[in-house]
Amino acid sequence: MGGSIDLTLAFAATLALFVYLGWMHRTDNADEYHTVRRQAGVLRTAASFFTVVGAPHFTFMTLLAYTYGWRSIALYAGSFLGYIALMRWSHKIRAYKDHKPHSFADIATTQLGYGAGVTLTGIGVLFSFAVTVMQVVVGASIISQVAGMNSAIAVGLLVVAIWGYLYWGGYVALLLTDVIQAAIMIALTALLAWYVWFYGPSLSAAQSIDWLNPGSGSWLPLVAVLFLAGFSLELGAASNWQRILTAKTNDKAKKSLFWGGLSILLWGALVVSIGVSIANLFPNLEPSGAFIEVSTQHFPYWLTGLIVVLLLASLISTADTTLFMAAVLLQKSELKWLQKKFEKIRANAREQELVPSTEGLSIDVTKWLLTYLSVGVACFAIFIPDSASAWGFVLSMAYVAGPTSLAIVLNRGGRTRAIQAMVITRAMWIALAAWLLVTLIVRTSFSAWDFVILGIAAAPLLLPGPPKNDGLTAAAASSEKA
Repeated sequence: MGGSIDLTLAFAATLALFVYLGWMHRTDNADEYHTVRRQAGVLRTAASFFTVVGAPHFTFMTLLAYTYGWRSIALYAGSFLGYIALMRWSHKIRAYKDHKPHSFADIATTQLGYGAGVTLTGIGVLFSFAVTVMQVVVGASIISQVAGMNSAIAVGLLVVAIWGYLYWGGYVALLLTDVIQAAIMIALTALLAWYVWFYGPSLSAAQSIDWLNPGSGSWLPLVAVLFLAGFSLELGAASNWQRILTAKTNDKAKKSLFWGGLSILLWGALVVSIGVSIANLFPNLEPSGAFIEVSTQHFPYWLTGLIVVLLLASLISTADTTLFMAAVLLQKSELKWLQKKFEKIRANAREQELVPSTEGLSIDVTKWLLTYLSVGVACFAIFIPDSASAWGFVLSMAYVAGPTSLAIVLNRGGRTRAIQAMVITRAMWIALAAWLLVTLIVRTSFSAWDFVILGIAAAPLLLPGPPKNDGLTAAAASSEKA
């Protein structure tokens, strides 16, 4: 009992620290609150790129290790390649800076008009909301098992903490906490890997760890899917585009992309090695629950406490990013019924906003959206936790949204190709709505892999074809590239 209380206190204290940091960095300047005035440096931006990886990676990689061994590192290799692709074309993304974009949806609106912008806004919001729900559901489940806490209470504390420091500090608090969370994730993951490598054999009947065991599963389909998943997800993540657009210069954006991507690859190698070690040392455990069982029943108490902090940092660092991104995307959307509501909020807040925003964003609107989105995340996580698998379908949309977004920036194949991509993404959006409706009514989930394959198949549509003139001056593009 005392151990559970101690772990619960560690959980609460970690959350309180992040809320305190948000409170200490609160601001009334709308541009500071939403974009740090587009002056983000390499450290904060690179840390923010890195911390998109979340708590479920530990359980998922351990699960894959039982069948596929070290080959599951293909996910992180694909992510790294995605960051290299964004680094290669970051100057083209930032060439739209005069339009004050915050993500690919804004650029799509500039290039192709209202329909394209609304479509990609919807994709981005649903993607961000889905990731937040999944992180909270899976993370709260893991932490409740490790710390012996009621899962509903864990969800409530997590959502309130994330909402709290975003509500007060906005993007400023997000970047600051990402630096701290990145340091925690790297240090504690390295410590956990070291312990498993050197002390793991003493915890089981196994005398050693077979590092070169590739696993018994059919590896080629998995490697291909994981690699393309990592690559396309990074291209389609609205938060990645946000970081590129808020970096101080293109050079800083490129350095941040490289170091963020490399950190993910190296961190992923540590996580995969932990999974492979557990699979070797405890081959008879249920793979889906192996990480949690080993953490709670075989590791020393002090290490279990550090794992709680590690899981918290990796969970919150992803959920805060996606929650804030969803709020910004909705405020920037051109949906008329939403804009009418936002105008009323802005009108009531104008006397309070001492520094007018040059970005067209209102702190009060973002806070209003953060509150409603947080309530929605908590409701799904507490009352319909078994719908988490359904949200996995939403993630497959990034397989289309990623190449689509990059194609728009590069103007590959002109308007026809881009419209084809829009049709596919809109079809995915409609299919998602139908699936979520079925899931929420009959509590039935389906495999997302069919839609993953559809997304991968759509990618070649976007790549061939000559670029067309996008209306930007060569001088503007070349100055950003420099």
